[in-house]
Amino acid sequence: MFPEAVARYHDLLANHDLAESSRAMLDEGLERAKLVFGGRRLSPYLRPHFVSEEDFARITRICEIVWSAIQKVKDAAVADSKIIDDLGLTRIEKELVQIDPGYTAVSPTSRLDSFLTESAYSFVELNGESPAGIAYADAAYEIFSSLPGICLGDRLYTFRFAIDL
Repeated sequence: MFPEAVARYHDLLANHDLAESSRAMLDEGLERAKLVFGGRRLSPYLRPHFVSEEDFARITRICEIVWSAIQKVKDAAVADSKIIDDLGLTRIEKELVQIDPGYTAVSPTSRLDSFLTESAYSFVELNGESPAGIAYADAAYEIFSSLPGICLGDRLYTFRFAIDL
């Protein structure tokens, strides 16, 4: 993470006019992209989550490893009903596992919910019930990248968004 980028962004937003125009653009962008649910914005935060290219590459590798392990468990469970029993599936879930979906991926729409702090990268869950999260992140990127003040001088930062679903 970039404490200097965060500090610079906060300094920029100390300008009330810049902060207010950014907030208005964020609200309008989220509304236009239909990223307001029950009156709650997808991301209530004006600041994106700044991540270095190095951290992003590391996170990507970690996610690929975790996803590979999940895929291997799925493949083993489909091949061996004993593993399905070990997973504690209900009778209905066991019936669903037996249905061939026509693809081999564990899920084409699930995502790994996670968060990055200064000292750790942690997973919360494998989220299978909200496949739109990928599109939400893309739309959020477009909105945040258009906000006033997002250009932080001559340094280029890759940013990802803390999306609070």
